[in-house]
Amino acid sequence: MRIVKVPSLKSAAELTNAFASLGYDIDANESPGALSLPYTGWHRPIGNRFAILPMEGWDAEADGRPSELVRRRWLNFARGGAKLLWGCEAAAVEPSVRANPRQLVINDATIDDIA
Repeated sequence: MRIVKVPSLKSAAELTNAFASLGYDIDANESPGALSLPYTGWHRPIGNRFAILPMEGWDAEADGRPSELVRRRWLNFARGGAKLLWGCEAAAVEPSVRANPRQLVINDATIDDIA
């Protein structure tokens, strides 16, 4: 299966064809609608109104820093076209309170790697 990157699609017809290649009969509309419009929030412009709220990935380093898998996931979210990554994902503030041994930890030792 070929993964189509949404930002590479330049028309509603291309999006409809991408849906069809996955076996879905969905007609895309030429009018992009409100979600494609820019938004100004938190005193900053946001390129569109698509947002991603990542879930916990269980793939941080043992010390709580982001691993290459975490960074790749975040980069792929950005490549997907959403202009707002909300919160990034669940993270603990101390290693001893993590929900799993590979959960991100945000503290003085890891903040530079996460920011």
